[in-house]
Amino acid sequence: MNSKIYQTMLMYAMAGLMLNDTSHLDRSIAKTYEDLTDEEKQNIKRYYEARKKELLFKKGLKEFCFGGITIIALNEKNAKRKYEKFVNQKPA
Repeated sequence: MNSKIYQTMLMYAMAGLMLNDTSHLDRSIAKTYEDLTDEEKQNIKRYYEARKKELLFKKGLKEFCFGGITIIALNEKNAKRKYEKFVNQKPA
């Protein structure tokens, strides 16, 4: 067998063995979302909301406040349009 083909096959076989090796994962102590306390769930939610906001600011968006409502938009004109749409939406 060609040595390059053999080496490639050996590499893929080793990678497959490593992917199937989950002995380092102890699933018995892992918590599911349902097992978390309400405080932990709130902390997770706060973290993801802050992270989402941070990513939007990295994209160049800005924060505008209208009547106590905070809108994240590219510019003031766009923020006003979003605010008007939010205020005039019909309740479900």
